[in-house]
Parts: sequence; C-alpha cells; structure tokens
Amino acid sequence: MLDNLARAEAELQVDWARQAETALEEAKSNGVELIEPSEDLKQSMEEFTEQFLENLPETSMEERGVSDPSELIDAYIEAEARWKDLLSDVDRTDSEALTELLINEIYADIDVETYGVN
Repeated sequence: MLDNLARAEAELQVDWARQAETALEEAKSNGVELIEPSEDLKQSMEEFTEQFLENLPETSMEERGVSDPSELIDAYIEAEARWKDLLSDVDRTDSEALTELLINEIYADIDVETYGVN
C-alpha cells in the first residue's frame, strides 16, 4: 500500500508538471510572450524572501497569536533545502525515479506493523 501511495504521488507530480508545460506552450502559441526576470528583479525577490523569513516568527506571534514558531520555520527551511538537493539529480518527468526516491526517503522508514496503532 505504501509503495502504491509513493507511486501515485510521483505520478501526480509528473502529470502536474506535464500539464503546466502544456499550458505554457499553449499560451505561447496564443501569442503570450514569456519574459525572463531581470537580475534586479531576481535580487529584489531574494531580498524580499530573506526579510520575510527573518520577520516571520515575530509577525506570526503578533498577528496570529501563536507561540514562537522559530523552530518549526527552521525545520521547514531545512527540509525544503534537503528535498531540493535530493531532487536535483532526479529526472522530474520520470515517475519511477520519483517513486523510488519517495519510497527510500519517506515510506521505507514507516513500520507497517505499528503504523496507525495507538
């Protein structure tokens, strides 16, 4: 069951990417021009992201009334970086490769004898 779940997740990601590419090609064929962002815009986006992440714990505590989420935010950023690294050498159109990665990195660690048992 867990292997099938990994396969389904991988196939959904491949299909989503295929649909996005198809939509982009359709837009181009209908005259939509794809414009690459300038270096200034890229730099501004990086600066915005850095500032956003720096202020996120305080903003969350003040505006959302939550306790300090710094550890959770740090864990998310670390996990995102880890997965970007893991995916950097994987063909994102290959559902078999993605399935293998998901099985090895997520589902292989689940003890099927005790999962879901209180």
